[in-house]
Amino acid sequence: MGCGVAAVDRNHRNFLLVSEAGSFSAAARSHGISQSALSESVSKLEDHYRVQLFDRVARGVLLTEYGQIVLERVKAIRAEYDNTAREIEAQREKSLAELRISCGPRWAINLMPALIASLQNEFRGFNARVVMAHRSQIMESLQKRETDVGVCGIAKPPQDPGLAYEMLSTVHSNIFAREGHPVHATGSAVDLSEWPWTNLHRSPVEQLLPEDVILKMSRKHMVTLTTDSFTIALRHAALSDNLLIIPEALANLAKSYGLKAVQGHLPIREFRTAVFYHRAIQSRPVIRRLITVIRDWDNGGQDEAALARALSR
Repeated sequence: MGCGVAAVDRNHRNFLLVSEAGSFSAAARSHGISQSALSESVSKLEDHYRVQLFDRVARGVLLTEYGQIVLERVKAIRAEYDNTAREIEAQREKSLAELRISCGPRWAINLMPALIASLQNEFRGFNARVVMAHRSQIMESLQKRETDVGVCGIAKPPQDPGLAYEMLSTVHSNIFAREGHPVHATGSAVDLSEWPWTNLHRSPVEQLLPEDVILKMSRKHMVTLTTDSFTIALRHAALSDNLLIIPEALANLAKSYGLKAVQGHLPIREFRTAVFYHRAIQSRPVIRRLITVIRDWDNGGQDEAALARALSR
C-alpha cells in the first residue's frame, strides 16, 4: 500500500481497497480490516455522494459508473501524494549530495579525508565539504542551518529543538605560561586574575574559568589578545606574560614553544566534545554511518589505528 493510500481519508481509502480487491472479504483479508469497517466506509461515501458506488454480485462487487468516477479521482489523489513524496525524497537526496561538515583542524585533517572517501565508496553520489572552524562558529552555522554536521567541544548542549547530538570524549585543558613566568613561583596560591590572557577561540577563557575570575579579569581588561590561531596564541604567550588555556593533548606542542603548564589548584572547567546534526537528517544511513565512525575514532584513541578500526566495522 503506497503512501498515497494512507494519506487520503479513511473512507476513500477503504473504498479503494475494496475496488482493487474486488470484494469486501478479499480486502478485509489482505489488509487486516474488518468487513464491517469496510462496509461502513463505503456506505458513508454513498450517503455523501447520494449514489451507489458498487453493484453487489455473486463473486464480489463491481463498480458502478459513479464508483468509477470516484475511483479515478482517488487514484489521482494517491498519485499526487506519491509524486509529492518522490519529489521530497529527491530533494532530500539532492540536498545531501554535498554534506556540509564543520569541525576543528584535528578532525578535519586526521579523520575527515579518509572518512569521506569511505562514505563515497559506500554511498553512491555522496560528497562532503569540510570547513575548519572554532566552536562558536560551528554552533552558529548549525543553528543557521548553514552546516549539516558539526563536531566541537561544548560546556553544555544548545537549547535548539532542531538539533540532535551525541556526546564524545571529555576534553581536559590546562593553563600554560612561558618558562620563567612569575606565575610558576606562586605555588598553589594562583590568582588567575592577576595576569593578562591570550584568548584562544577554541579554548575560550570565558567558558573554562569560574565566573568570579572572569569578572575580575573584565574589570582589569586582562584579555589582551583573542585569536583563532594556535600558532599565534602560542607565540604570543611565549613572548609575553600572558596565560593561555589549551587542551592537555597539545601539551607537547606548547612545550616546543617554551611554555610550561601552571601548577596548583586551577579551577578549569572540563567540556565534552560532541557531534551535532539536524534532526531532519538523523535517520539517513549515511548520517548514521558518519556518526558511528566519528564516535569510534574518538573513543579508540584518535590515531591511525583507531581510524582503521572505525572504518572496518
